[in-house]
Amino acid sequence: MVRAAAGVGLTIGTADLSAVRNLLSTDLDKQKVGDAARLELAKSHGVTVTVDSSIEDSLAVLDTIGDGFGAHVVVDAAGGDEPLTLAQSLVRPAGTIVRVAVSHGRRQDVDALTLRNVALRGTFGIEWETWERCLALMASGQANLSALATHELPLSQWREGFDFAVSRKALKVLLVAEG
Repeated sequence: MVRAAAGVGLTIGTADLSAVRNLLSTDLDKQKVGDAARLELAKSHGVTVTVDSSIEDSLAVLDTIGDGFGAHVVVDAAGGDEPLTLAQSLVRPAGTIVRVAVSHGRRQDVDALTLRNVALRGTFGIEWETWERCLALMASGQANLSALATHELPLSQWREGFDFAVSRKALKVLLVAEG
């Protein structure tokens, strides 16, 4: 299960995850426009089930595709306290939560994780080995990130590119040097 159908969350769906039976992606921010398009993009990147959290309950959807015990692995690519709380409700006992985002609010009580034997792993992608693995996945074709760049603009149109990103009309904008 991947939490956050945006850049980092969608990147997970681009990898060759042939050992994964179901890859579920959800987005928690009900107020932001563009989430429906991001969930559709997630489907085109190998995600088998998407959850529009403005109208669906992630746990109920997970129960329909799993065995009722929760996800083996939950990736929190959203950050914040609410997504981590949701991740704790979605992961199965003895499962794993991987956080690739950080919280800026209050800190979570980890006793619930301990009592359910849940592993909490953090990664921020700053280790050289992580970059080497990612580059190898892309070079082998196991991770195709090209569709994540929804817009390509000349560098002189950088402001328009930022506006696309802020308004969520774009997922990733490539600014290309001119000349």
